[in-house]
Amino acid sequence: MGRRTGERAGAVRQAATYVEAHAERAMLVEDIATACGLHVRTLYRSFTREYKLTPKRYLRQCRLERVRADLLTASRGTTVTTVAIRHGITHLGRFAKEYALAFGEPPSATLRRAASGATGTPQDVPGTGCGQENACVA
Repeated sequence: MGRRTGERAGAVRQAATYVEAHAERAMLVEDIATACGLHVRTLYRSFTREYKLTPKRYLRQCRLERVRADLLTASRGTTVTTVAIRHGITHLGRFAKEYALAFGEPPSATLRRAASGATGTPQDVPGTGCGQENACVA
């Protein structure tokens, strides 16, 4: 028999915690499943039920929101590339597209706005809460 629903929910929360703690590392869904003791298919199904996101999407969202938080507080001389790579993002073109979709502006615009001291965002986009004190909470 498989795990009971409550045990799976606990394992899914453990998976989310693992993602949050290691979001800057290269990570496969298999790594997440192993960390929380679930099979990959069970992880996908249970994670999607609990968070309405796949584990991979949750990881990407954590990274995007952490990058945004860093760009908004970046010091002079900081580059988008440096910040993205620090958070485990390696495909910069895909990152820029996903960032613009999530936040309504390219990452370079966020960095420029932060450097100019401007406040506010072009649009408020609900996210998972990632990037808040380096923790992703859906």
